[in-house]
Amino acid sequence: MKADPGEEDPPDKRVLKRYERLLEQLAENEQEDIVNYFLSCLAGSYDPHTEYMSQQESDNFKIQMNHSLVGIGALLSTKDNVAEIQGIVVGGPADKQSELKISDKILAVAQGDGTGPNSDWVDIKYMKLQKVVEMIRGKSGTVVRLKVNPAAAEDPSEVKIISIVRGEVELKEKLANAELLLTPPVNGKSTKIGWITLPPSTLIWKTAR
Repeated sequence: MKADPGEEDPPDKRVLKRYERLLEQLAENEQEDIVNYFLSCLAGSYDPHTEYMSQQESDNFKIQMNHSLVGIGALLSTKDNVAEIQGIVVGGPADKQSELKISDKILAVAQGDGTGPNSDWVDIKYMKLQKVVEMIRGKSGTVVRLKVNPAAAEDPSEVKIISIVRGEVELKEKLANAELLLTPPVNGKSTKIGWITLPPSTLIWKTAR
């Protein structure tokens, strides 16, 4: 297992970097985020079982409950201030299109086929991951273009343009599932054991921030 380069720094530098990341995240908060924090605290002060949801959180909550969304079917994370592909949902638009690969880095996002008035590229470096996700999601049947640095590229400056038609993505891994296990015979008799797996989204009725 390869060690995190940041862990090689002395403790004081590691702590400083963590505080710098925290300040960067705080600086990215918009008016909607501040209102959301305030109303969440206000709701919790009256009733610890009450949770305020912003429009963004409400949309994510519906996705968790419906186990589906409209997008390209790619799981993102942030690495070195760039959105990176961490997974691709089997059967989703990105999987069917087959050009987007795990560990590809997304440099910019654009809407449509490039001919519309709102089709300009938007640089997403240093952008909050949720904002990037919102730009990639959209109406079913519409096109989103991604400017990608391929993980397999020998030249780190190589850029590839990938166009994907958005569609419904089923989040099957979020569904509850069950299986029946049959134990080895003991004294000539086997025992049936039922096994039910409940993902966190079916147990926690709130959207994680």
